[in-house]
Amino acid sequence: MKIGYRFASLYFVITLIILLIFSLSVYFGMQRILLNTLDENLRFVVDSVEENYDPATDKFEYMDKEPEEADPFLEYYVVIYDVSGRPIYKSAIAQKVSLKLPLSDRQTTRGRTTRITVKEAVQWVHPDRGGEITFRAFNRKIYYKDRQIGWVTIARPIEGIDESLNKLAFVFSIAILGTVILIALGSYFMTKRVLFPIDIITRKANQISHENLNERIRNVRSNDELGALAATLNGLLDRLQNAFESRRQFMADAAHELKTPLAVLRAHWEEELNNPALSMVIKEKLTHDIETLSRMNHLINNLLLLSQTENLQSNFTFHPVRLDSIIQEVALDASVLSDLKSQTLRTE
Repeated sequence: MKIGYRFASLYFVITLIILLIFSLSVYFGMQRILLNTLDENLRFVVDSVEENYDPATDKFEYMDKEPEEADPFLEYYVVIYDVSGRPIYKSAIAQKVSLKLPLSDRQTTRGRTTRITVKEAVQWVHPDRGGEITFRAFNRKIYYKDRQIGWVTIARPIEGIDESLNKLAFVFSIAILGTVILIALGSYFMTKRVLFPIDIITRKANQISHENLNERIRNVRSNDELGALAATLNGLLDRLQNAFESRRQFMADAAHELKTPLAVLRAHWEEELNNPALSMVIKEKLTHDIETLSRMNHLINNLLLLSQTENLQSNFTFHPVRLDSIIQEVALDASVLSDLKSQTLRTE
């Protein structure tokens, strides 16, 4: 996998995780806020029950009313117990369903969520398709001037909260889906944009060889790490160009320096071959040395030619060459050696 795809995938995954964490935090935070608000409402209702206790009759004003006559608890599940734990009042919902919450000596201030199945229709209650209702409920002791007068179990259906949370979850799902698409496209184009200078550097580096070491990477002008990378590669190319030029210059200088003494030696020994005072053995040795000098001169010419062909700034002009003249020149050089060996050299 290319680094661009890996970078885009990593950016996409990290952004998606952040988005999911944010969405879940908002969802559960909203859920907690709604439930805390409902708990506060339930505590307010319990406080109102406690305030409506009549110590003279040891009753609550709700007990003398008909179940549905001006009942302030039509939307609530309310059961009031006396100190012995016997229920003395039930709201309309509590007369139809039973939550079966155990009475506790602990003074709870936070409710708990419970689900029950309803077998018959109940006013103010809207069960789901499975016939189940979710309640937010808790029970608490109630007092009159520091004297316990009983317990209150209170609950309220939270289908409205569930509906709101379901709508919120649906909105978040659509938003996350759209955001995921935008993140995918954005990460792809952003990665492509960020890595575009690397493509420029790669293409230009592949185009540079020993024939065009004078070229440089010039399209990356950013001041970030990519700009530093381009500058580093340009510095490397400068050093390579200097090294190649030094090598070519050394080869050319060495060829020129060696060519002159070899020419002098060859001229001197060719002149000595015409000396009648030298014996044939000496002349044969001189002839062998002249052949060696010819090979060395040929090698030097090749080195000089190589240094010229590697010169980046060299401009060669090619033209037709007469091979017969070159052959005649070579034959003329070789005739000296053939005469010493009493051989005849002919060209056709």
